Order: sequence, then C-alpha cells, then structure tokens
Amino acid sequence: MIDTQAIRINLLDAAIHGNLTENNDYPSAETILSSIEEQYSALLSSCDTKEIVDVPMINEGLFELPNTWVWVPLCKLCVFLSRGKSPKYSEVKKYPVFAQKCNQPAGLALDRALFLDETSLDKWQQFFRLQDGDILINSTGTGTMGRIGYYESAKLKPEYPFMVPDSHVTVARLGVGVVPKYIYYAMRSSFLQKAMEKQFRGTTNQKEFYINSVAATPIPLPPTKTQELIVATLDSSYAILRSIDEKQVHYSNNLAALRNKLIDAAIQGKLTEQVAEDDTAEELYQKIQVEKLALIKSGKIKKEKTPVVVTDTEKPFEIPENWKWVSVGDVCINIQYGSSKKSSPSGKIPVIRMGNIQKGKIVFDKLVYTSDDDEIARYPLEPGDLLFNRTNSMELVGKTGIYKGEQPAIYAGYLVRVTPLLLLPDYLNYCMQSKYYWDYCRTVRIDSNGQSNINAEKLKRFVFPLPPLAEQRRIVSLLDQVLERIAS
Repeated sequence: MIDTQAIRINLLDAAIHGNLTENNDYPSAETILSSIEEQYSALLSSCDTKEIVDVPMINEGLFELPNTWVWVPLCKLCVFLSRGKSPKYSEVKKYPVFAQKCNQPAGLALDRALFLDETSLDKWQQFFRLQDGDILINSTGTGTMGRIGYYESAKLKPEYPFMVPDSHVTVARLGVGVVPKYIYYAMRSSFLQKAMEKQFRGTTNQKEFYINSVAATPIPLPPTKTQELIVATLDSSYAILRSIDEKQVHYSNNLAALRNKLIDAAIQGKLTEQVAEDDTAEELYQKIQVEKLALIKSGKIKKEKTPVVVTDTEKPFEIPENWKWVSVGDVCINIQYGSSKKSSPSGKIPVIRMGNIQKGKIVFDKLVYTSDDDEIARYPLEPGDLLFNRTNSMELVGKTGIYKGEQPAIYAGYLVRVTPLLLLPDYLNYCMQSKYYWDYCRTVRIDSNGQSNINAEKLKRFVFPLPPLAEQRRIVSLLDQVLERIAS
C-alpha cells in the first residue's frame, strides 16, 4: 500500500522550503507587505476590520529560504486576524456558527454547525462573516488545537446567508498579494504545526492558542507568482493522492472480502481435499471428552453443569461427512474471565488488554503491567490460549487472538481465556474470524441491559465445524500461506 499521508507531508515540506516549484520574483515580498499595510489601514479607517495585534515573529528553528522569499509573522499578512465570539444559539437553522468540530482533517464539515440566535445578530460586526479564502485555526482545548481549515462559501448551503466563527476559532483573512490557499498549505506543514504547538499555553485539559501566538507564527513568504505555482502543484498532487486513497480503500475492502470468503470456504471443507486415511472428527471428539474427564477427575478443571448439545438448527451449512459440529464448550477448557485488578506502566509481567488483540494475534505493544503475585498465579496464559474480547464497541466484541508464549503474561478482565483441547488453536482462531462466526456474535452480543457484551456462557455455545486433526493442519497451513500473500 502507498503511504499517501507521508507523501503529503513531504510535499508540504518541499513547498515551504522552495523546492517544489521554480521560484518567481514577482511581485516581491516587500511589495506584498507594503500593499497589505495600505489595504489594512484603509479597512481599519472605514471600520471594516478590527485592530490586529502587532507582535514580533517567533524566530526559533527557522530554516534558510530562497533569495526571493522572506520570513514574516502571520499578523503582517492579514487584514483581519481575530477569534470569533461566544454565540447565543437557536433552534432556527438560518445563521450557522463555525466551531472547532466543523474543522476536520479531511476538510470542512459545515453540516456539524449549530445556529446563531437571530436576536443577537447586531453584536456581530460585518467583518466576522466568513469570506472565501479565510484561514480557520482551532485555538482551544486539546486534540484538534492548531488544526487548519480553508473556508469556501460554496460549501455553505444556499439557504444560509453567511457563517460566523465562535470564540474557539481564530480567523486569518489575508491581504492582497497573498494567495490564501498557500497559507493554508504552509500552516498544515509539519514544521509550522510543530512551531505552533510549542506556543500552546495552559493546563493539560485546557490549553489555548492565544491570538498573540497565532499572530507571531512565522510564515515563509514567496512572491505571489511562486505562491500560485505552489498551490497549483499541490492541488493537482492532492487530487492524484485522493484518487490513490479511494483505489486503496476499494482494494483493501476487496482484500477483506476475499479474506472472509477464503476463511468461510476453508471451514466448510471447500479449500482442501478430504483424505480417506484421516481419523474422523468423531474419533477426535471422543478423545477430547476422555481428556476432559481425566482433567476433571484430577481436579484441574471443573465439570460442566449443563453440557452444550448441538441441535440441527445450529448447523448453518453442510460439512464433509467425516467432520463434526461441536461447541466451544465441548472442546475447550479454562473458559474464564481475566484479572480486574488495576495495572500500572511497570511491573513484573504484562497484562494483555483489548487493544493488544489485533487481526487474530496478540500484539505486545502499549503494555501495562502487574506485580500482584495472586493475580499472576490466577490468570497465567499458556501457549495456544485464545483470548476473546467480551465487551466494548460493536466492532470489537468477539475479536480473538492467539497467545504464542512470546513472554510471560496474564490477561485483563474484559477478556475471556479459551484453551482448545487436542485441536489446533489456529484452526479455532480462523473459525472465529469467519463471517459465520461474526453473524453469531451480532445475534448474541446485546445483553439484558442493552450493552454490547458476550459473556463466557454465550461463547461456550458458539458452534463450529470440527475436522480431523490432520485436516485442521492442512487448512491452517493453506490459509496462513494464502492470506500472507494477499496481505503483502
């Protein structure tokens, strides 16, 4: 897959260093700045803008620019630079208010706007109404602060006369000689994003990008013609990258569909030849029951109170004659919840959590740990154990992964441990990635309280096709090879 986001970052970096296009020298940066100053003074005199803070530019970490370029603080390029106001909202959908949630990474989401109370319109001067080419900067809170938007009135519904910004958004309106979309692109570059981030002030949960810091943001300013060339090049490049993204999503969706079909076909016995010399699944099943009984007698596991009986209605498709329908509760042991004790960033051994289950595997990433010896003794993982995600969002409930014994670990309380007995864990794990399995999860995942949850009892009732052990090995080997190839 092509990393289009990395390409975008590199393009922006090349653009602001003057390496993306040929450099023109007309009109010069000095001419642009002089024209903006005249335009701003005229607008201020006619009360068509408000006074812009005049602050020195942040000089930290600036790089060398081409001869015809200059570093300029953002305030020197604007004829209007201000935060919006705190609005009084109304249920009447006529005057939309641009808020931070309207500023999304992929572009403006104006449909997320709330609406201004018409009785408060007289408090909003004309210059607060957004204009084409306005740069919109998220300026409050964490997570989206510093995000840059580019306003186009064509994206506003025709029935809305105009849009105004709320007090958490800063509006930068550029003067003559500055191509607004160049500033939009420049401020989205990794260099300027990092420069702005250093100016965020406040506590962890309530940071602000104050207007003085916004005004002091350093902008690499080329002549107007060069700005236009950069914008044209980036626009065309981004259009190509969007097309690539769409094709890759389509390709990824097709791969996911192909993967699902292969797994479904495999667990129905359609991908491998049945070998007459194989033992039957019934023989394997009986061996499993003997092994379970031995474990019960030795006190290593408890006897099931109500054994699961597979009915004809629970057999959704045909399987080969020497296979057998069984339930998880029939052929697995140690079906139990994990540790509910609080973990920490350090400790004796890791605690596997929901986020560590990814694409059928256990990923040892972003780990938490425990040093509680009682918990370590109660919830140890053994190679071949499956971990089942029993709660959380609709998309996550039911996810499984195999513990391969990479390092000693226990598992958290939102997971269920499942130990397959005398059958291949990888085969059961593939069964739990099939469409048939996910259909089962969708059917049973809502509990009596309306929450998305599949408890251990529901998991035990999941019915799947059991092939002979030799056939399981052939299925797993084939799927491992084919799925690895289509994923690469």
